[in-house]
Amino acid sequence: METILAIIKEPENAEDFIVYSASLAKDFHFNLHLAFLQEPSDFAIGQPPPSPAYASFLKDQKEKAANALKEFDRHVKKLPDEIRGSISVEFSAEYADAVIFINDCIENGKAHMVILEEDEERGFWSASSNEMGVVNNANCPVWVIPHRMKYTSCKEIIYANDYQEEDLVTLRKLAELTRHLSPSITALHITDTDDFDERIRQAGFDDLVRSKIDYQQISVKSLKEKENENAAQLIKNYSGSVNADLIVVLKENRSFFEKIFRSDPTTKIIRETRLPVLVYRHTKA
Repeated sequence: METILAIIKEPENAEDFIVYSASLAKDFHFNLHLAFLQEPSDFAIGQPPPSPAYASFLKDQKEKAANALKEFDRHVKKLPDEIRGSISVEFSAEYADAVIFINDCIENGKAHMVILEEDEERGFWSASSNEMGVVNNANCPVWVIPHRMKYTSCKEIIYANDYQEEDLVTLRKLAELTRHLSPSITALHITDTDDFDERIRQAGFDDLVRSKIDYQQISVKSLKEKENENAAQLIKNYSGSVNADLIVVLKENRSFFEKIFRSDPTTKIIRETRLPVLVYRHTKA
């Protein structure tokens, strides 16, 4: 059974996130690993081991790790019986760089997907956030949820695509992941033109989806950007109109990815949409 790795910063305040992560694991038939990470700091690196400051630093790290494990144990014991009886939940406290730890787990078959929660105050989708470092560098899909979000099963999924061959690979993986939930998947393309060539591209991509992916509940749709309305606004409006449960993007669709997530107005829109976002990285099928 595959494993979802949940990265948790504040175990004492993580009850809602743990319930969401455990519910997701149950729905997708995954196990769950809760990890509290303390990343190496410049202070730790700069202090020689014999110094009193370094000894105090180590003591503080150990206390935080011990408290994290106690909090994890408390939260897991409070999970509903139907969840605890369906999945295996383990937890750990690590002193490691997040990306290095995650990729080590992926490489050794200890994790297959990462889940993160948006920071309530600072936000998530900014180029400088530590979490974006995980999205950009983790060698696995990364599922990101808004702060304190309640779990709902996926019935309407939007896959924001760019009509590329890599999109077919990702759509196939998405269909395989969610098939047992029977969701409707919309392959949504945002364009700045509605000319003949654009319509031909959509028709060709639709034909490829039908012939290459063994899942019937996929539709292909194109939306045209209007004046004073960017791609993120279109996605927000469309996701609301179909009651979407999840937005999926492929990181390698660089222009589209950056258009959605790398500007302040766009970040605000994504946060207001309050939908989980699943970010795939392209690997050969």
